[in-house]
Amino acid sequence: MHRTRLPGLGVAVAIGVLACLAAAGPATADDYATGNAATGTGYPADGATHDYCFYNVSYIPSLSTPVTNAMANLDAQTDMTDLYHSLCPAGTDVLISWVGSATLGSSVLGSTQCLALDSVGRCNQSRVLLNQDLLTTAATRQKTACHEIGHTAGLSHGSTYGGCMISGLSTNITYSSHHVAHINAAF
Repeated sequence: MHRTRLPGLGVAVAIGVLACLAAAGPATADDYATGNAATGTGYPADGATHDYCFYNVSYIPSLSTPVTNAMANLDAQTDMTDLYHSLCPAGTDVLISWVGSATLGSSVLGSTQCLALDSVGRCNQSRVLLNQDLLTTAATRQKTACHEIGHTAGLSHGSTYGGCMISGLSTNITYSSHHVAHINAAF
């Protein structure tokens, strides 16, 4: 399961990862749409229409509007189209829930997991969990929603490329041109 953590935590792990990356040489591209079975994230979406609903939660404008804005941004920036359902019919692409730190942990902003893959490795349905205890402003909610929804479209982290796919707290609420190109090439 992908987990976005607050910056400054797990520094030793981050240094270890950076050391491994440095030893392997410079990367020339990210791993768009290859999926990661260990984390259940980063699989390409199963189609250009990306429908979503709020799963097992009430529609609370202060929590839900930033998510709706993030889905509209995916629609506006890419060749994907968002479609909102007030109920969650079978086969909805993205099930979004607001949970607390008791579910995600005290440093995890959000989490994305592919729940169902099709026969060619595309994700038919993803679950996005957003931590309402840590995401206390509209800006942090929208950035994290943009980030987690990016994973449902097949994006990986993008510290090299900028945009909302960088991990942790930031004010980026759009996708980088690099990530937009990945999505548009797929659809």
